[in-house]
Amino acid sequence: IYLRSSAFDAYLVLLDEEGFILGSDDDSGDDNDSRLRTVLPRDGRYRIVATAYTENGVGPYTLSVGGWEPPQAPPAGVATSIALGETKDGLLEPGDEIAGDGPYQDRWMLNARVGQRLRIDMSSTDFDSYLVLLAPDGTQLAADDDGGGSNNASLGLRVQVAGAYTVVATSVNDNLRVGAYRLAVVEETGSYPDPGIAAPIAAGQTKEGRLEAGDPTGRRGLEDRWTFT
Repeated sequence: IYLRSSAFDAYLVLLDEEGFILGSDDDSGDDNDSRLRTVLPRDGRYRIVATAYTENGVGPYTLSVGGWEPPQAPPAGVATSIALGETKDGLLEPGDEIAGDGPYQDRWMLNARVGQRLRIDMSSTDFDSYLVLLAPDGTQLAADDDGGGSNNASLGLRVQVAGAYTVVATSVNDNLRVGAYRLAVVEETGSYPDPGIAAPIAAGQTKEGRLEAGDPTGRRGLEDRWTFT
């Protein structure tokens, strides 16, 4: 569903026959246009609400509805493995697990060895990507919204415990967003301090650092600590 307007910031809402919101969108189209991709859960009559993002939005617009061919992706609700160096396509859709605050989410399983330094990237043109990383024991190590630039997410990890890590791919906010995304796991190289360990830096030196899972959490989030005399 595509809502275009040069007069106002377009906003789309899709509801089923009972009035349940199946999705909404602000700026997934070009400029301030709205584009909403969805997988309909059943046959029936659906309602499209074409409106403006701000209260004073007025003017002409065009509305179009067409088919969407989603990419090949794992079945809805099935946890899937992803290996180091792989890039895979996923799809948030009806039948997926629903997070506690509302959005659909997929789970990917990643086996890692002690000492590996990994980066997990998630990108999508259909929604604002959000990544969560869980340790082998299920505790949350890190989460990211826009670390990959624009609406893409990116997480760094220095593996301290070998085992199966869980990557949760989802979207921002509590709306049930349907759409395609791409997930990649790469191994990074570089001389960075180990997570959680204060590293020395001297006058005249320039050193590289990286905020990643395992770093201490301060008032603003993950942080590295450096010492100098």
